[in-house]
Amino acid sequence: MAAALGLAALAAGPIFAACAEDDEDAGNSTPTNGAQTPGDSPTTPAGEPTTPSGGATTPGGSDDLPTNAEDYAEAAFEAWSSGDMALLDELTTDEAMAALEERTFSEADGWAAAGCDAGAGSVACRWESSTGETLELRIDNAAAAAAGPEAVVEARFS
Repeated sequence: MAAALGLAALAAGPIFAACAEDDEDAGNSTPTNGAQTPGDSPTTPAGEPTTPSGGATTPGGSDDLPTNAEDYAEAAFEAWSSGDMALLDELTTDEAMAALEERTFSEADGWAAAGCDAGAGSVACRWESSTGETLELRIDNAAAAAAGPEAVVEARFS
């Protein structure tokens, strides 16, 4: 019996060695499904925008505009609330820009996202302030999907 166990251990040795080699290479491999393993760095070539979770791209120009209506609305709200008028101008039509310029953002107002509703070819996203005011941004779905400028077609305070 001891001889049989010894032979089994000798036969299993190469299997365990192969597993150990796989473990050493595990940090340097890419899964077959294309997902990254923890510790891997992104494979986006230098100079190309990265996409955060949620689908929005990082701001910085028309090549980087969001490609879905909710993310587009969020980018416009962030541009308005941070005073980034150049980005806001790129994201909005002249009419929407004019409406947003009439109202100065103040953190003291306590703005919070209140949701989005889909309509015929557009999405309306709302933010509510602690003072009871509401901001609604209407986003043209086709323009947002194409990552085009001026997808915010309406801004309204009430």
